[in-house]
Amino acid sequence: MMMSGTMYDVRKYLRAYNAFIYTGDKLTDLDLIEFELNELKENGFIEQDLYLKFILIVRKERRLLKNEN
Repeated sequence: MMMSGTMYDVRKYLRAYNAFIYTGDKLTDLDLIEFELNELKENGFIEQDLYLKFILIVRKERRLLKNEN
């Protein structure tokens, strides 16, 4: 699966597993997204390389949000 590497791609991937995450707080959303990715990895639903790519995207987004504040 070819992904360009954006949060949109991460959310789109999670939607395929019926994981719709929106709490109204962007940092909380990122925590939940990372949790869901970990669950998918632990249960063998996501390949290691895609998992790592998505985790890096989430962590980059978290860092950018924290720098805004």
